[in-house]
Amino acid sequence: MHRTLPVDGIKGAAMSMQKVVFASDLSERAGRAGRRAVQLAEAHDAQLEAVHVIETDSPGLRALSGSPDREGVFQAAAEQQLQSGTPGHRAKPRVLIGDVVGEVVCATDEGDADLLVVGAHGRQYVRDWMLGTTAEQLVCHARTPTLVVRRDSDAPYRRVVVGVDFSECSRAALQIARRWFPAAELYLLYVVDTAELDRMRAAGIGDSYIQEQQTRWMEEARTELEEFARDEELSPDEVHLEVHAGYPATVLLEALGGLGADLVVMGNHGRGRWANMLLGSVASRLLRELSTDLLLVRDDAPGVEG
Repeated sequence: MHRTLPVDGIKGAAMSMQKVVFASDLSERAGRAGRRAVQLAEAHDAQLEAVHVIETDSPGLRALSGSPDREGVFQAAAEQQLQSGTPGHRAKPRVLIGDVVGEVVCATDEGDADLLVVGAHGRQYVRDWMLGTTAEQLVCHARTPTLVVRRDSDAPYRRVVVGVDFSECSRAALQIARRWFPAAELYLLYVVDTAELDRMRAAGIGDSYIQEQQTRWMEEARTELEEFARDEELSPDEVHLEVHAGYPATVLLEALGGLGADLVVMGNHGRGRWANMLLGSVASRLLRELSTDLLLVRDDAPGVEG
């Protein structure tokens, strides 16, 4: 039976949700994210700030080039739409002018936000496809944990799956998941990468040996996952452990569908020379193909110890 652990008893979990930033492009998809942002802000008694960025090369902004207060005209209209995008909650509207990703990152990272909430897609579909979705760019650049909303629901998350690779980054993701969603049913999911086994098979190694190797690796992974859970002071009645084998992104998508998760939480490694430019292949594919909400936590996020 799943048992809820009081948040004060979560090992290493010092990060509370005190401020939520909802980034909106004022589209229908952004409305879904707005409703989720309201639900989370109210559940955690957190401050909610709704942010919209008007791009400097916006056609509408250029059309008002002769207006003495062209920026004010756009900002007033956007603020009104932001308020309607967070129904039932007096979110603080904030309208900025500039580069979308840069301005949102500044609003979250420099504004001491604990969570950034965005919709799954922006309006500029062709440009997003070429350069990566706006959500993916935000995940790459923002240190703040980022929730990408796909589902249109404002019900509390009830089944949370944490993708684990035994890194400190995935440990931080687990701790935040437990801190922020203590009442949810919790799953830890690890995938044994079978790429090396495929290379063995291509080299002519027999199937019986390959099967023995896969069985051994999965047993070792199960043991390591149990130790990982124990180290986080999770007892068997508090968590479900799942070990699968195959190509990580493909298997994750299949397994997550079978588990019926309404939220997936994963670590996203943020350190290193190229960390702010590249998103891991697994996280990138999940962002594009996952049908449920995804929370990505970087290992250099505020409040996360590396």
